[in-house]
Amino acid sequence: MRVLVFYPGGANEDELRRKSVPVRSLGKGGRWDMVRFAVRLAREIRRRKPDALYSLLPGPNVVAGLMRPALGDARLVMGVRASDMDLRRYDRVTRAVYALEGRLARRADAAIANSDAAGRAALARGFPADRLYVVRNGFDTARFRPDGDARAVLRHELGVAPDVPLIGMVARVDPMKDHATFLEAASILSRVLPNARFALAGAGADPSNGWLGSQIKRRGLEAVVRLLGERADIERVYPALDIATLSSSFGEGFPNALGEAMACGVPCVATAVGDAPALLDGVGRVVAPCDAPALAGAWRALAELPVEARRRLGEASRRRIVLLYGETRMIEDTEQRLSALIVGARPRPGESSRMKMP
Repeated sequence: MRVLVFYPGGANEDELRRKSVPVRSLGKGGRWDMVRFAVRLAREIRRRKPDALYSLLPGPNVVAGLMRPALGDARLVMGVRASDMDLRRYDRVTRAVYALEGRLARRADAAIANSDAAGRAALARGFPADRLYVVRNGFDTARFRPDGDARAVLRHELGVAPDVPLIGMVARVDPMKDHATFLEAASILSRVLPNARFALAGAGADPSNGWLGSQIKRRGLEAVVRLLGERADIERVYPALDIATLSSSFGEGFPNALGEAMACGVPCVATAVGDAPALLDGVGRVVAPCDAPALAGAWRALAELPVEARRRLGEASRRRIVLLYGETRMIEDTEQRLSALIVGARPRPGESSRMKMP
């Protein structure tokens, strides 16, 4: 296996290399660097002669679909990770990419969605039902685990005392993540729990983001919100939280941020977007999207639980991930799906589920 990335220095490159996975950057110079980029990709395909090319996300799926003639007998698999997108919140290029992805999907030998919600959205955009499968996300429960030392270190760095409620979200700053609702809920909760503190991590969640800074300042939250930016050691961030949350208003498939936090033994609150309700079933709180009072209320309910009750909820969250959503299961299902395509065999029962038209 070899991983190709558009741009050098991506957040996952170090982790892949630690696991001895070869990574090659195609050196894309920017959004409009298409010709030279396509030439480099074609050369890599000719040189490696892959059995299958597995692309992930709309942009790479479009590129892979356009490059289909260069693949020859190799199989093309498209990965789908988002559910219903509100494309009005994005620019024309992004809208065009999503539209083109749906049209090019018929060039793929298969598509793998990471959630039922993403599968349904893909069908609605033109992905063929007989080639669409669901393999739900899995999580590295050895990497993502409760860690008392990491908790103490980060809370010390942030100036948050051990007994102060810390509520955090790990998410890039993007319209779908709805940071505005997170901050509005933080403002509401701060009025009734003035000692509560909040942390935001992810690409764009740093002091250089003028929009985010203005949202924080407008609500008077400068003293209680910590901006951590994009972290390579995100497994050391989750354990510092008392509550992990996701305030997305649309687009989620099977949220990694929730599964990772749960694996770290952190109770979670999320909006009812994508497969988040199924992931948190019985162990977390789910509220309607774009409802800041409801989000603040769910945070308060968990923050006011006795420490031992919150600890038990975190333990139940981790058990759910270990039992149902382990990394090994995801890897095996994906390998079986790809192997079945390459050798022309039928998939073994239970390896993955084929989407059914509603």
